[in-house]
Amino acid sequence: MLTNAGREPRRRRWERKWDVIGLIALAVGGGVWALLRPGIARSVLGSPQALLILAGALLLGVVVGLVVFRWSRRPLVARGLALVPMLVVFLWSEILPQVRGPVVAADADPLAVAATAASDVTVPPLGGTGSLTTASAPSSPTSETSYPLSTTGSSPRTTVSTAASENSSRPTGSASDTDVPSPPGPPATSIPTPTPPPPTVATGSAPPATATAVLPRLQGSGALVGIDHRASGVVRVIDVAEGAVVRFEDFSVEPGPDYVLHVVPGADAVEPGGQDLGRFATTDGAVNVPIADVSGVVTVLIWCRAYAVPVAAATITLA
Repeated sequence: MLTNAGREPRRRRWERKWDVIGLIALAVGGGVWALLRPGIARSVLGSPQALLILAGALLLGVVVGLVVFRWSRRPLVARGLALVPMLVVFLWSEILPQVRGPVVAADADPLAVAATAASDVTVPPLGGTGSLTTASAPSSPTSETSYPLSTTGSSPRTTVSTAASENSSRPTGSASDTDVPSPPGPPATSIPTPTPPPPTVATGSAPPATATAVLPRLQGSGALVGIDHRASGVVRVIDVAEGAVVRFEDFSVEPGPDYVLHVVPGADAVEPGGQDLGRFATTDGAVNVPIADVSGVVTVLIWCRAYAVPVAAATITLA
């Protein structure tokens, strides 16, 4: 029969065995994770912030285990609770984004929208349905113009017609006929033809014509390349009426805990800077993100703010 003194070494041996089993389980789990996600494992091991998070979770687990053990005197419970901080970090960074699934967007392409709108414009045919109105020429003065003739005495005024038909209808040799000369017509006046003024020649130089950019306009594009993460697609910078947008088209990026978007001056940038466009939650599809005016060569960078590691980038040369 075992006494209390004999049972104590046996209990300690089982506790040491469980400690070894727990460490082996952690090592095997970490190795499997590194084999399945080699890129992320490299980025985590190369990030001081990620290592600090892991070290903090490990230290918190040790403190929780000691407190629980002193309070309950149950080593298995204490060791189990000591693993909780590490499990929380793992679930938050790895499992939760996968469970949440891809965040798909389907924003319209400004270039395609403009092309569709231009093709829908109907051009009216030349020569509309309206009729042209021409001014009619003024009517010529009547040939039956009468002029008053003055006679001496109190005899009444006689009207003589200038129509040739009346002169021909009078009988010749009549005693009552009196040859009355026809009054003179109105004097002919010549209307001077207006002379157009000579063309004026500008002495100064004309201002240069400025070309107006047709919007929307593609400034440049580049392929989205993953940095220790899975990523694919095309990134474009497009000028629109409101300014400019960064468009991710037919893209897909590996989900993560906390992504943000930056537009960094220069090529192949892997550190945040330039324009901070805020949280980037979309992982698949097509999305437009407004940006300020940019020029030259820029890098559109997806950055993991939680672990301070780059996720994906596209270098674009702007026109």
